[in-house]
Amino acid sequence: MAVAGRLYRRTSRQRDSRHLRPERRILRNRPAFVRPVAARKWLREKRTCARSRMTRYIHHVTLQTGHVARQYRKDVSDEAIDRVSEILDSLLTGGKPAVPGQPEFWVDGAHQGKVLTVTLWTGMRDDGDPILSTVTCLKSRQSPAAWRLIHDSATVPYVTDPTNPPPAPWTADRIETGFLPMAEAAAMRGEKSLWTGDLARCLAWAWMEYDR
Repeated sequence: MAVAGRLYRRTSRQRDSRHLRPERRILRNRPAFVRPVAARKWLREKRTCARSRMTRYIHHVTLQTGHVARQYRKDVSDEAIDRVSEILDSLLTGGKPAVPGQPEFWVDGAHQGKVLTVTLWTGMRDDGDPILSTVTCLKSRQSPAAWRLIHDSATVPYVTDPTNPPPAPWTADRIETGFLPMAEAAAMRGEKSLWTGDLARCLAWAWMEYDR
């Protein structure tokens, strides 16, 4: 009887919604018409909790100038993170998505462990001009190799030290051969090319949250 009682209690425990995963518990305990709203709210709260455990900033380095900045999460909106996360969904499965708001530009990339590499291009997908490459490294154990790699494959002279990576997490921007013509064309139109740095910052923070 005691064994049967324990088995019965265990079965009841498993059926109790309190022992489900949080997102499933939300769905079970809400009427059908509010379940999507409740699930989205739970995901938003989970993301907020994850951010509180993250580092406060990411070191942002430009190889050609040596400029270093601290990029804080509060400077990147949730909407921007969501849109850039969609870009990551595409490029990490082999896609070459366009940049939101900049349809003449597109990106490709790949990742290895906690390191994300993304290149911004303009022109045709099969014969484009590289504008900017950005590498984001989240873990210190991968920093030396990732930092060395972005220097070894550079085609534009840099001023940073290939043997001295910044503290992780960091993101590094490398200007490519197509950057100067793009900047000159933008200046003639009265536009600024600074949005490339904003894109790199959004990619870095989206990767920080996407990778968790």
